Amino acid sequence: MTMKSNIFKTLVIGASAMALVSCDENDWNKDELDGFKEPTITDVTTVQYSMTAADIKKLCSMQANIKIATENNQLAELSAVAEQGYFTDVITPEIYAPAWLDSIGEVKGSPIYYLSDRSTLQLSFPTSDGLPSELTKITSAPVMKVSEAQYQQVWGSETDFTEAFTPSHQAAKELPKLLKEAYPDAASGDYVVVTYNQANQDPIFGSGSDVPGFEMSSVIAGYKKGDAADVNGVVAAVCKSAFILRDKSGEILVYDKNQDYSSLLIGTEVNVKGTIGTFNGGLQIGSPTFKV
Repeated sequence: MTMKSNIFKTLVIGASAMALVSCDENDWNKDELDGFKEPTITDVTTVQYSMTAADIKKLCSMQANIKIATENNQLAELSAVAEQGYFTDVITPEIYAPAWLDSIGEVKGSPIYYLSDRSTLQLSFPTSDGLPSELTKITSAPVMKVSEAQYQQVWGSETDFTEAFTPSHQAAKELPKLLKEAYPDAASGDYVVVTYNQANQDPIFGSGSDVPGFEMSSVIAGYKKGDAADVNGVVAAVCKSAFILRDKSGEILVYDKNQDYSSLLIGTEVNVKGTIGTFNGGLQIGSPTFKV
């Protein structure tokens, strides 16, 4: 992102300049001091000002600029500039800065409030020179979060599914179909930002146990610190040293810093025994033994 300078040599702000058009420059003194002429203004100054992201955001919200953007079919680009805080090759300061300058002409403390006639404002502003145009399009693009219903569609079931893409249901393969349904009028060059969950393993659905008579317990919700745990449940989530165990009554963390659980598959039915402990106010099963 670079800074450019633009010199506005003539600043005409609102009606204050227009009010002088029909009057002789010395009319104010015609009945008072004979022969007196208004002195020539000699306090000609040059002021430098660098536009901020806040200035650009305000500029983009002005009705005059919204009207220009609407007429030029640039509303999305104008919205992106407001978020990014810099001008682009589409939303340029030459077109969109004058309305902002006009709006601050009567505001005390603004960079042009105290400027006299024939003074110069040297305005610097951030631009996107050198940045790919795709960045602007992405910033202004709509956002789609993959929903539960869409995950069910991907998995082809309202019960045997997980809210994530997995090795057997890859995002690269499934997302184009979802996007086509969500944005049927999309054309080449359009962008959508998609947020979704990704799992590095496939879940197991239904009963995968080889143990005759395996039945989910309903004990987790009643446990307190110090209790002996004996749970029949399924693996709900996994990391290296722990996994989440779920039975009919709730979920609990199973933790052992000396174990590596990363090969456990989500949905695996297990029996876990151990002692109920606490960490950061939450219950967990410590020193666990388990059998798949």
